[in-house]
Amino acid sequence: MTERDDRSTETTGAFDWLGSSRRGSGETPEPSSASVGGPGHGRRPARRRTRKAGKRNDPNYHQASAYVRRDVYRQVQRALLASDDAPPDYSTLVETLLIEWLEDEGWPLEGS
Repeated sequence: MTERDDRSTETTGAFDWLGSSRRGSGETPEPSSASVGGPGHGRRPARRRTRKAGKRNDPNYHQASAYVRRDVYRQVQRALLASDDAPPDYSTLVETLLIEWLEDEGWPLEGS
């Protein structure tokens, strides 16, 4: 036996059953109860968080990039953070300004 084989047979761990099935022993031992959290602690089924889908996954939104001067961007961020009310996020602010511009130009949105 090699030195590595000696170490692998001496230690026992949560994944021993994986190694024995790889060696071709023919049987796949079940993991011990200690490897799944001790007695009385089975594995819980995975629970998904129920979170509202963000704009990234909403088909009604499209990511649009624009170059804005750094000083303008920083001042806008400061103003948004300093707002006492619940400030809009940056994309909501940009969207609001674009909608107002469209209305001023005579191109109102159909849903507005």
